[in-house]
Amino acid sequence: MISLTLRFAKGAALVVTLGLVASCGLPRSGPNKSEIYSGSVLEQGDAFVLVVDDRVNRIAAVTPALGFSAGFTDVALLARIQSALVIRLA
Repeated sequence: MISLTLRFAKGAALVVTLGLVASCGLPRSGPNKSEIYSGSVLEQGDAFVLVVDDRVNRIAAVTPALGFSAGFTDVALLARIQSALVIRLA
């Protein structure tokens, strides 16, 4: 009788555990197409939905050059040359 009760309790615990795991939804990567369009200004939302084609992808894929220009970085070298000339002329 004890083994039957223990067996039933294990089965019930397994069913409850599986039910809890099944009720938890897997994380989503983001909204689907209909959810995006429902938030657009055409549907009285506050988001602007734009069509992106290959041209827009090419423009958006350009990485801007970060940092200082070569003319700005060469100023230190130019300043050292000028100070050396001033020292020699003096």
